[in-house]
Amino acid sequence: MKKLMALALTGIMALSTFAFADEFDAAKTDDNLKGKPGIEKQLGSRPEKGEKPGKEKHGNMEERMAKMTEVIENYAPDLLEDFEANWEAHQEIREELDAIKEDLRESHKEEMEPIFEEIKALVESGELTREEAKEDLMAIREENKADFESVRSDIDALREAYGVDKDAAKAVHEALTAAVEADDAQAVTSALTEILNMMQNHLQFEEAKLDYLNNL
Repeated sequence: MKKLMALALTGIMALSTFAFADEFDAAKTDDNLKGKPGIEKQLGSRPEKGEKPGKEKHGNMEERMAKMTEVIENYAPDLLEDFEANWEAHQEIREELDAIKEDLRESHKEEMEPIFEEIKALVESGELTREEAKEDLMAIREENKADFESVRSDIDALREAYGVDKDAAKAVHEALTAAVEADDAQAVTSALTEILNMMQNHLQFEEAKLDYLNNL
């Protein structure tokens, strides 16, 4: 077993280790180790396939909510209060999830830094070759990757349990688009009601995911 394998930590994020391995791979010397508006107007355009959902393409969330609100007010004003309550709840839980993920990233980084520094020191002292260091880092990466995959699998299971289905969500949004374009009030209301139900399921999923991450 290679030196330092006892230092391998159980992590949930592999990114730090990937970066460390890349740094060693790139190093050349030991010193380098250091009417009704149209649907596009009302709902906002979606990013093209392959585009990153940056602010320019994905649109500001508040702007998208405002456009969705316009559709709701035009066709199903009685649903507006429920939509607004769900939006607010989603925003709150997303902020909590983002904070937890950032804490986990920072915690993992703090745990990995002393391992990386120890490997660097051993390489610089000649106790560990560069290739051995890379192998140790790759082994740590694989452990972290396995843990990350386990977490992702658990979250996917939660998503399935709460009926969160991206394809179904896409289909109902397409149905809403068609209904608004056809100015079919009944179909719009039906699609909005289905979207609201999906939002409620998604909120329950995110609450369960938050509990899961809090208990890691």
